[in-house]
Amino acid sequence: SVLQGSGGIGYRSSLGALGVIVIVVFIVVVVAVVVLVAVVAVVVVAVAVAVVAVVLVVVAVAVVVVLVVLVLLLFVLVVVAGVAVLFVLVLVVLAVLVLVAVAGVASKLKTMATPR
Repeated sequence: SVLQGSGGIGYRSSLGALGVIVIVVFIVVVVAVVVLVAVVAVVVVAVAVAVVAVVLVVVAVAVVVVLVVLVLLLFVLVVVAGVAVLFVLVLVVLAVLVLVAVAGVASKLKTMATPR
């Protein structure tokens, strides 16, 4: 009976140890799950931040490209306008020269024609 009793006590103590082990394992699993969830959340946030950063960089590059294109277009417009103004000025000068020449020739013809 002493053996039975000791056996029973041993069984009970082993059950208690088993319970403690189960509780410890449960706590470890819960902590591990919480840590895993936290790590996953941090990774997700980091990925989201990285994606946002990439999007911001792409937007910034696009804005810079658009600005550069606009500046280039403006430059081209200024050059074209300058060339057009120069062209018009040259045409005006040529027209004035032609008018002066025609007037000079006409006056010469008149002075040549009048004595006769």
